[in-house]
Amino acid sequence: MTGGNGRYSRGYRYCSRCQAWFKTRDAYCPYCGFKMRATPRKRNRKALKPRGIDPQALGVIIEEVAARV
Repeated sequence: MTGGNGRYSRGYRYCSRCQAWFKTRDAYCPYCGFKMRATPRKRNRKALKPRGIDPQALGVIIEEVAARV
């Protein structure tokens, strides 16, 4: 990954199905099992607007959730 202030460079991954960001090393979404993005789709895209569910607001700890494969 390249440097920068984006979410991807800080270790976040994006689930296109849930439209949510997760800070995890898993390649698959802990909620839906869909493969998450680790890089932006377009090079000139700086950041996606936060949308979807906020797992911390629901009290979910992402590091302890195992994705079903």
